[in-house]
Order: sequence, then C-alpha cells, then structure tokens
Amino acid sequence: MSEIKQYETVIIGGGPAGLGPLVAADQLGELNKWVNHRRGICVIDGGEAANFGSGALGNYAINSNSPPRDFLENLRVDGELRGVLQSNIGRRIVERDERREAVLPLREVGDLQREIGSTLFEILDGSEVSDVRFNTRVKCVRLLDDGFVIFDREDQELARSKKLLLATGGRQELLDIYGGNSDKVVLSGAVIEEGDELVRALDVLAAGREIVILGGSHSAFSVVWKLLEFAERQEIAIGDGAVKVISRETPRLFYENSRAADADDYAFDREWDVCEETDRVNRFGGVRGDAKELYRRISSGNERRVVLSDKVGGAFNRAGLIVQATGYRANAVPLYKPNGELVGPYINDYGRVEVNNSCRIFTENGDVLPNAWAVGLAHGVNAGIFGGEKSFRGVLDAVNLYQGAVGTIVYNQLK
Repeated sequence: MSEIKQYETVIIGGGPAGLGPLVAADQLGELNKWVNHRRGICVIDGGEAANFGSGALGNYAINSNSPPRDFLENLRVDGELRGVLQSNIGRRIVERDERREAVLPLREVGDLQREIGSTLFEILDGSEVSDVRFNTRVKCVRLLDDGFVIFDREDQELARSKKLLLATGGRQELLDIYGGNSDKVVLSGAVIEEGDELVRALDVLAAGREIVILGGSHSAFSVVWKLLEFAERQEIAIGDGAVKVISRETPRLFYENSRAADADDYAFDREWDVCEETDRVNRFGGVRGDAKELYRRISSGNERRVVLSDKVGGAFNRAGLIVQATGYRANAVPLYKPNGELVGPYINDYGRVEVNNSCRIFTENGDVLPNAWAVGLAHGVNAGIFGGEKSFRGVLDAVNLYQGAVGTIVYNQLK
C-alpha cells in the first residue's frame, strides 16, 4: 500500500514473537474480532512473505531445547489456526509428539511458524482495516500526543497508530575482548546455519588446531554438537581437548522433577533451583535436550574431545578458531519526540530492551512509555511473573511463551 494509514495497532516484526498476540487472540476465540476492530492492525515485517512468521528460526540446523508439544500447545483445534495442525508440517510435529520425542529440529519449528504466518496473513489481508507489509525496514518511530508515526529507512512515513508493539528480534555482535585474535572469531549463529563458517571450523579441526567456544548456553553446546556430528560424518579425527568451552558459570541442567535430578545424582539446591509450582529443576535456566546430554557426557569424562573451563588464559592465542556464543543484543527501533529527542527504548548493559512485567517499554529516564510494548529475543520479560526457580535471574525467550502466556499478556492490553 502506498497511502499513509492510521491503525489501532502497529506491530513491527513478523516473527514468532510479533505474531504471538495474534495467536493468543485465536486461543481466546477473539482473533477475527480483533483484526476487524476499529482501525485494525498493521504488521510491518522486513522479510519476504514466504518467511512470514518464522523469523530466523528456520535457518538453524540444530534441535530445539523443547519437546514438540511446546510448539503445539497454543494452537486450538477449533480456532482460526486449526488448519495449521492439519498441514503437512503440523501433522509431522503431532506425530513426533505422539512418539514422545524430546526435541524438535528448529527447521521444523520454522516451517510450523511459516504455516502460522501464512494463515494469519490470509486473515489480515482479508480484513478491510488490517494489513501486512513485507520487505519493509523501519528506521524509527516518532511519538505524538495521541500515538505514533512509523518511518522507513528512507525517512518516509509508513503508518500511524494509537498503539505500538516492537518485536524486532536480536543480533549477535562481536565482543571487543579478542585483541589480535579478532580475525579468528566467528559467531555461533553462522556455524549452526551449516554454511561457510561451519566448513571453516571443520577445516581447523582437520588441521589439528583447537577451537574455542565462548559461552555456556544452549547455543554454545549446540555448536559443539554440530562440530562433532559433522566431523564424524566426514571422518575427521579429533584429538582429546580439541574443542574447549569457556564459560564463567557452570551450566545448570533442566530436569522434569526433583526425583529425576536425584536419580541422576545431580547436585542442586532444593530451595533455589526448584520451581515451587511444577517441581521442575532449573525450569527456566537449565540446559535441555541435545545440549544437556552433551554436557553430561563431557562433565562425566565420556566425551574427551571437549573440555570445559572457566578461564580464558592463553586459549585465544592458541586457538585456530573462536566461536562466540554469548547471546544477542536487541535490534531496537529508536523512539523520538517530535523535536528529535531520543525517548527510548531503554537498553541495558546486556543489550536488551527493558520492559516491565506487562511488557511495557521503559524510556531512557526509567518511565513506562504509554501504549508501547516490546517482546521477543533480546526484549525479554522477567521470568519471575511465571514462577520458576529463585536462582534464575535472566529473562524468558521461548516461542511457546511468546504465543502463549506472554502473548496473552500483550494481547489483553492491545485489544
């Protein structure tokens, strides 16, 4: 559309988090009502129509850290999205769930999200008041007394709205800690996409050089898992200690309940590491799935090709390659007053957009910005409102939460 239009709500970002409130509305049986209410909704997405709904999830050739049921639980069998469950990818994931599989390939998660996106696009496109705009990058947002003005990269006005939801995801950035070794550094996301950086890493291992993985998250161990998998597939012999994982903190492991953790002789604090509501151990902060099993093999001495350390020492100098797996910084859209003064969003020292327990955006001055919300990767909501273990101090990042509990929190304020 070329005309400038006024909407009730503009959502910037068409990935799993941006579409989360729409999925939540469907769970409540209110999707069509919301899409056609007043001045409608406009979803502005920087990607192609074919990838609407998936974000970058489908790019990663690793398994999720969640079981198939987590990605199905927010789809109603009698809702507007019921066709997603009957699609080829929907049926495949249902079958995986029926087999009680522990994880789901992220590329299948991406396929499912694209199916959700395709269905939501048809609903939005069929509305007289709502829209979707693809291949559109937002540069900034200007605040008005009664709403917002959204501008593209050419400083052209795209749309106006009364309410605003930012769901623009995150990006990896190289840390300034490597000195003369910066030419050796690659980002973990590039390795697990199975592109040129994975080939480069395998060449390093084949040459007998050491690879350092910086970080102790699920993505860090997923990189290790991917390296070992492809090295075995290509018959590359890897010596003991060829891969070093450096993390300041010992990774915590997830267990379905405290009995399972006890049976595994896992040491945990019953007051701080156990969710009171579910009895799950390290419910939010624990490593799961393939990453968990790999860590258990490494820490027990059954995987000698990989060593764990909490110190860098001279590792960067010795390494043939360094893979940074230290998290994401927000792709934050700046918000300005009409006079050009930056208002927000406030970005903390970890590169995350700060929001309150209702997902409302904080300004640079620490105030809550009216009628503006943010969700998604590097825009996380505090875990405390959902229970979990007392020891977890991070923020939540999960598709089923964006399209479930978190999506519902946002939808109930937007509708």
